Amino acid sequence: MVTAEYLEGSPLLKRLEALGLIEHRRDSSDGQQVTIRLTAPGRDLVPKAAHLQHGLRDAFPMSDEELSALRALARRFREATRTPPGQA
Repeated sequence: MVTAEYLEGSPLLKRLEALGLIEHRRDSSDGQQVTIRLTAPGRDLVPKAAHLQHGLRDAFPMSDEELSALRALARRFREATRTPPGQA
């Protein structure tokens, strides 16, 4: 589950939902928690995504540690570019 604020602030999740690949439902108890599920078309893409992931790993041979470091750096870059200058 993710919070409702996360869904509202995530362009990727919005695009996936607009494409009909995911759906979300708010938790009826507090309205803050959101459950995100793949739709049938989203589930149909899982094997293709796995194939793509394996292809990328073959094309760019990196250790798990290197991939983890790359993900962390990409996340920091993405967050830094979302924050207006002077508000970091």
